[in-house]
Amino acid sequence: MKNHNLYMTCLGHNVEVSLDLPENCRKTYDHIPCTVVNEFLEAVECGVRKGTFANVPDDEMSTIGEGYSLSGSWRIVPFDYGILSRVMMWWNNDYCAEEFDRELFIRYFGQEAGCEYHDRWVNQCKENLLDMFGTFVSDYEAGQLFCNMVMEQVEQYENNESQTKKNHEKE
Repeated sequence: MKNHNLYMTCLGHNVEVSLDLPENCRKTYDHIPCTVVNEFLEAVECGVRKGTFANVPDDEMSTIGEGYSLSGSWRIVPFDYGILSRVMMWWNNDYCAEEFDRELFIRYFGQEAGCEYHDRWVNQCKENLLDMFGTFVSDYEAGQLFCNMVMEQVEQYENNESQTKKNHEKE
C-alpha cells in the first residue's frame, strides 16, 4: 500500500486524510474525494476528532464505475497555525471587552457557570486569552466551549471585515 496525505478545511477544522492507496493505483489525488469526505463529515459535526474508513469508492468509481476503493484514516489537526492566526487577527484588531461580556459567557456556559467563568476572565485572567485557556486544563468540555465562544467572535470579525472590504470596492 502507498500512503498519500491530503488536507482540507471541514467545518472550521483543518483535517488531514491519509489515503492507503493500492499498489496498482496510478491515479494522483490532488484533493480528498467527496465520497471519503462524506465518510467523516458527520463524525466531525458530532465532535469526533479522528477515525478510519475502509473500502470507500473514489468519486470516479461511484459515478462511472472506474476507479479505486479507498481505505485510510482522518484526523483533525490539533494545533493549527491558520486558526491561531485568525484568533490573533481578531484579538489584535477587533477584540472588545463589551462584546466579550457576561451575557456571552452565560449563553455558552449557562447562568451559574457563565457568571463564574466571566468573573474568572475579568478578575483572575485580566482578559488574557492564554491565561483563560490555562484555567480549563482539567475541564476539556468547558475549554472547548470557550474555544467555540472565541471562534464565534473571530467569525463575526471576519464577516465584518469582508463586508467592509466589499463596501469599499463598491465605492
